[in-house]
Amino acid sequence: MLVTRKKAFNPSELILFGGWGLITFLFGLAAWLLEGGAWVVILDMLHWTSAFALSLALAWRGMRLAATHDADVLFWLVLGAGLMLVGQLVWNLQVLAGWNPFPSPADVLFLAVGPLWMIGLMRALKLHLPVDRFHSAMLDICGMVFALLALVLILYMPHGEQFSLTALLVLVFYPVGFFSAAFFALLMIPAMALRPTPAHLLLVAGIIVHGLTWMQWNLMLLNGELQAGMAFNMAFGLGALLLGLGARCWRIEVRHEPGYLNACERVMNHVPLLAMLLALALLFHFFHALEEGGLERGIIFACCLFALLLVGVRQTHMLEVLERLRQAETAILQNQEQMFRLAHFDALTHLPNRLFFENQMEHALQIAARRRDRVAFMLVDLDHFNQINDIYGHHTGDRLLCEVSARIERSLDGRCTLARMGGDEFMVLVEQCRSRTEVARLAEGILQSFSLPWLGSGIDPHFATASIGISLYPDDATTVVELIRNADLALNQVKSSGRNGYCFYLEEYTHIARKRLELSSLLHRALPEGQMQVMYQPQLDAIGQPVGAEALLRWSVDGQPVSPEDFIPLAEANGLIVPIGEWVFRSVCRQLGCWRRDGVAVNTVSINISAIQLRGQDFARKLVGIAREEGVPPEAIMLEVTESEMLDDDIVATVMALREVGFGLSIDDFGTGQSSLVKLKKLPVSELKIDKAFVRDIAHDEGDRQICAMILALSHALGLTVVAEGVETPEQFRLLRDMGCHRFQGWLFSPAVEADELVMAMPDLMAMFSRGHA
Repeated sequence: MLVTRKKAFNPSELILFGGWGLITFLFGLAAWLLEGGAWVVILDMLHWTSAFALSLALAWRGMRLAATHDADVLFWLVLGAGLMLVGQLVWNLQVLAGWNPFPSPADVLFLAVGPLWMIGLMRALKLHLPVDRFHSAMLDICGMVFALLALVLILYMPHGEQFSLTALLVLVFYPVGFFSAAFFALLMIPAMALRPTPAHLLLVAGIIVHGLTWMQWNLMLLNGELQAGMAFNMAFGLGALLLGLGARCWRIEVRHEPGYLNACERVMNHVPLLAMLLALALLFHFFHALEEGGLERGIIFACCLFALLLVGVRQTHMLEVLERLRQAETAILQNQEQMFRLAHFDALTHLPNRLFFENQMEHALQIAARRRDRVAFMLVDLDHFNQINDIYGHHTGDRLLCEVSARIERSLDGRCTLARMGGDEFMVLVEQCRSRTEVARLAEGILQSFSLPWLGSGIDPHFATASIGISLYPDDATTVVELIRNADLALNQVKSSGRNGYCFYLEEYTHIARKRLELSSLLHRALPEGQMQVMYQPQLDAIGQPVGAEALLRWSVDGQPVSPEDFIPLAEANGLIVPIGEWVFRSVCRQLGCWRRDGVAVNTVSINISAIQLRGQDFARKLVGIAREEGVPPEAIMLEVTESEMLDDDIVATVMALREVGFGLSIDDFGTGQSSLVKLKKLPVSELKIDKAFVRDIAHDEGDRQICAMILALSHALGLTVVAEGVETPEQFRLLRDMGCHRFQGWLFSPAVEADELVMAMPDLMAMFSRGHA
């Protein structure tokens, strides 16, 4: 609301203006009560003069007390009230002098009052309205002015023959001027969203009373009904008093309530319809009620047409304004979208920033609280990023951050939200997480993505690593601030432990996951540092003759063996299984070459092959090349694959190519995975291996014996050799031998040993069978 000074009447003003108003009323009452005589005219003149003077005094007092923006409007109201008083004084002199022509000098002054008031009200509109809205309001007012002009002309037309055109127009412009000013004052309320205060309504009422009074006065003049001392004559005093009171207390008060603003907008949209309806009604009356006339009839018709034309112009202007508003709204929406992205997304990586992420995190916690779900928060920090900036430069550091964000995003699933916290830190929100193990797998995936070469920045993959701190809701914290703080504490623990790892906020839950991470990190150095070796477990036939061996990979870290069940899945997950598998194959071929040159009776060696290796490009060609380099025929090597891997058509094509060049093919762990007997029949498989899970309890488990018997029967039917793994007792050996098993390996005969030990152990194995220990 615009600020204005308080404009209430003080006691002295009440006495002064109240007494003045009473005197004015008594003048009018006395003129009405007296019947005829010269005093009646004098009393009418005193009544009107006093009323117009009171109106001027009240308006001038209101202007003196008004704020600056209100005083500018009130100045024109005071000027109009002053001309009204001056016009009355001139009229008084004309009457006293017995000279009262029409139009007279007093008429010129009276006619100027309405336009002066319109100027003041128009200045208020121009000051407080945008240009487009001001132009629309002016078009509405002009349209209504022409419609009013036509209306008054139609009312005065029957008496037009008594006066000249000039005199008739003067009579017409009296009410038109005042009604136009009243329409201005009324239009200000919806146009400026003004509060309809009593002062403003009094001002409007005073102007309307002036217009009605002058219109009726002129009609009575045309009809010859005017006479001094009429009660009607006091209407001029009433209009002056209402206008003066309104001007004394008037001020601009704007309302900003959305509902009121919408109502005002609807009113403004219907204002042109009012002028249009009035003009159409006048045209209808024009064609059906008026007789053929002269110039006056043309003026009426032109006024109606102008009113309709202005309505059309106003509507066209409104359409143009609406189109500009639509364009502006589109631009604003685009700017808002751009500002939203600037405020909520990182400019470098285009990831959500911390503000947006924390808001989303807050929302995720609320949903998790209702659903009783878990939410995980991971804080990812690049290790030694400042050194990368110092060595490679900030431009390279920026490229690395973009590449890091892309890799992290690819390693996450659809439940995860990635954001950049700032600097070299990233945040990951995992919703609906089921366990810590699942979160650990995601963290491992992020760390493994760092092991690949950084093509975009050219940084060594071992130099750009990351540390991750993890906290869980509701296990570790229940608020966003606490989750971030706890993850930061866990991150600090990772850094203090050597970096390049991850840690949960509670250390006891991270031991197994950290061990996997440590193994994954050590696995990268296992081959270069010679920590891996190939061991051999002998395979014997039913009479105890060594017929081959299986090559088994062993890894020791600081003298402590690492189980293949722990490191083989890690090698497959990070892609190291390909170079490790190639190294194992070359080592076996080299050892076979040595045995063949030394006359050692190891006919074939079985090697486990991973599905990842089989999917590799030119895998068959690489194996053939290595075997040729080491001087070993492919027939001396049995490649072991699992039955589930044989369901992949791409792997089957590679296996077929290997079999065509002479490599043997063995189905490892048969019966533990998915099987396809159709493919087993069509594939060039030469051997099946019974998994040790069926062999372990064969002595006392009828189900295991039946399974082994069925596998052996199937193999015999297909003409395949059968190897039993994990034979540890003489009873297991006898049962399998009696079922028709062809080969055996296990701790009953020998654990996996080095190549030299295998050669030395062979005589002892044959001696054991000859003594019947088996």
